[in-house]
Amino acid sequence: MEKMKMESVDITVSNIEKIAALFPNCITETLDEEHSTLNHKVYKKAVNFEML
Repeated sequence: MEKMKMESVDITVSNIEKIAALFPNCITETLDEEHSTLNHKVYKKAVNFEML
């Protein structure tokens, strides 16, 4: 029997991917402060609303 994952889908990431498909120039990368450490920087995609 397969166990269920007890987490929800991140809708924000899905929506950013949809916006990126339509308006690729409006996507930028920002520092992901939740997952970054002093020695390892992690970046995530974000929407530049001024360009959008």
